Amino acid sequence: MQLRDAIGLPLRAMWQQKVRVLLTTLGVVFGAFVLAASLSIGQGVQDTITTMAKRTELLRKIQLHPNWETVPASNQAPAPKVDGQMSDERRGRLAKTLADVKLQAEGKKVLRKLDPEMLKRLAALEGVESIIPIVRISGDVHVLAKSQGPKTQGVQIGSTNIENAELPKRIVSGRFFQSNQEEGVLISEYLLYRLGIRDESAFQEGLGKKIKLEFAPHRQSAGFGIYFIKPDGSGPSPQEAQILEKVKGQLPGLVPKLELSALEKLALTQAMAKWKGPAPAATVIELPVVGVFRLKTEEEQKGPWNPLETDSEVVLACDAARDLFFRLPEHENQSLQETVLVADRQESVKDLLEATQKMGLRGYGFLEHIERERMLYLMIFAGMTCVAAVAMIVAALGITNTMFMSVLERTKEIGIMKAVGASNGQMLIMFLIEGTLIGLAGGLAGLFLTWCASFPGDAWIRSMVFRELKVDLKESLFVFPIWLLIAVPFFSVVVTTLAALGPARRAANIDPVVALRHE
Repeated sequence: MQLRDAIGLPLRAMWQQKVRVLLTTLGVVFGAFVLAASLSIGQGVQDTITTMAKRTELLRKIQLHPNWETVPASNQAPAPKVDGQMSDERRGRLAKTLADVKLQAEGKKVLRKLDPEMLKRLAALEGVESIIPIVRISGDVHVLAKSQGPKTQGVQIGSTNIENAELPKRIVSGRFFQSNQEEGVLISEYLLYRLGIRDESAFQEGLGKKIKLEFAPHRQSAGFGIYFIKPDGSGPSPQEAQILEKVKGQLPGLVPKLELSALEKLALTQAMAKWKGPAPAATVIELPVVGVFRLKTEEEQKGPWNPLETDSEVVLACDAARDLFFRLPEHENQSLQETVLVADRQESVKDLLEATQKMGLRGYGFLEHIERERMLYLMIFAGMTCVAAVAMIVAALGITNTMFMSVLERTKEIGIMKAVGASNGQMLIMFLIEGTLIGLAGGLAGLFLTWCASFPGDAWIRSMVFRELKVDLKESLFVFPIWLLIAVPFFSVVVTTLAALGPARRAANIDPVVALRHE
């Protein structure tokens, strides 16, 4: 039997049973479509996650926080005794907590701070491109409003770096920072409104002019205190704080007039006696306004998380904010709550994480988060691939049934071909080729159907992501790498060929004498 006959005869037989073969092939097409779609989307989602993270340099960033660390001691103190009837598990937890509290009180448990010395050590690590300090300071803003005179507002002051791509989009007057060391401030239009500066012309006039930032030190010693919070959530102005201090100084003389018992008056007097006098003087600095920005819209708040974004109404350049933070007397020997380390390349992230942990800091790499996300989606689409494999197996059962029916219907034809010299191997190959052709046609058709569905599918996914997350996807979520274009038809051919193996062996083993007598 020539190759032309080995292919031509199966094609002729398939044409004679075209309706049955078509229905069988549709099962293969559906299985190949689901398989190709799950593999294509799975690869596309992972590629999109990685591409978007690389675009924002997210994979090279490490978030660092200070951390408590026990000072090594030559003689370990015995574990604290925990009284009471309880389980051993609970007793162990309480004993560890009591030990930590004791170590901290005795100075044997220290805080690894993000202070200037630590920032220098971090910058000196191999593989570090830059250090971005995240600064948050509470203070008061003083301005002179033309219609209302001096105005003061308590605010939270934050920091940003010049690589921040979101904040410049919200500048409504002036400009963004030109360097991370620039000594100036960005201020929100809402804060200016609350301060009495409400005309747009005043925004322009205020650019370049200096505003006062006042930082009142917090009292660290124990004692008696008086506090109040304004309706807008801010604290007292410096003038109001001075009034509070005066009231506080007169309170000891009012204790005898209060309706309290003798013991209660004694306790209150003792608490007031611990007060060390008036609070230290506040620190006042003046910085020029370089720009005015608007607050985020609801749509922008739904956008992707940015570790360097700030919601503060007064913003300083990150390096200038860091210098200011450590210049304030109340922050002497204090620590930043957070800083972001940027690696020079993605491969350096894991080594830097290990190095920062050895330095006693708590580190979190965004690369770990991305890898977890990719693993999650990999598991989801692996499940979809299993469903596609089941669909392909169901199609294979249909092929097996079709081939068995074809053998039964063509028994006499098989007998004739064997009578004129066709061998068992040639008959086996002929029926296997028939199953292979069904698999190849179904695999290619399923792949083509997936490619056609990728256009409306991409459009729908992009619109949904933009509507819900306000993220404009540039990449296609349907990708067709070379391995996918080969794997789907190949898998379809393997499944259908194996499904045709049983009927093919049956056709090859038919006795030609019996076959010729078959009606």
